[in-house]
Amino acid sequence: MGGLEFRLWKLKGLLYYNYSFFSKFTLAKANTPPQAVASLNIQTPYGAPSSPLTILKTPQNTPIAFLSRHGLHHELNPTEVPNRANIAALRSIGVRSIIAFSAVGSLQEYIRPRDFVIPSQIIDRTKGIRASTFFEGGLVGHVSFGDPFDTELAKAVFDIGSDGVLKGEGVKMHKDGLLICMGMVPPETVGWNGRVLTAEGK
Repeated sequence: MGGLEFRLWKLKGLLYYNYSFFSKFTLAKANTPPQAVASLNIQTPYGAPSSPLTILKTPQNTPIAFLSRHGLHHELNPTEVPNRANIAALRSIGVRSIIAFSAVGSLQEYIRPRDFVIPSQIIDRTKGIRASTFFEGGLVGHVSFGDPFDTELAKAVFDIGSDGVLKGEGVKMHKDGLLICMGMVPPETVGWNGRVLTAEGK
């Protein structure tokens, strides 16, 4: 078992939101596509997840759970995605690490269209748009948000992306990015944030 495969095996379960990227990774590493072995319809205390969970296995028998975040036919808007149900469903079958893909813009010229960025920090400006916690209704919890992303998992993904998996002329992988997640805001607010963040060199 190679070093990368061992790291993924240690993580026990992974969620991929972008099947094409996963397929390229698998083909590049093993020349064999993953095999779907089960499809699970799960109910959680937060409702049903966005889609059934498809269970895949690599040639090295690494189990992977795949979920279509926006639905099987991409019918769910971002504010309609049942994030708590998705996470609860994955955890109920043993998943402990998640890889999620998002199509976003860049506020830095050196990060160009089609590049990949692995974030290390996040600014969340979606409060009030959707449920944002599991701790309510008599259950109180305090969870640190200082380091929101798994550094070991981020390194594994960066190693994968830097090892010939990403195809296309000039496509690059960046790390230690700052992800800004915001809801629907006026264009002038976006422009203001762009000027401020660019000026600060974020």
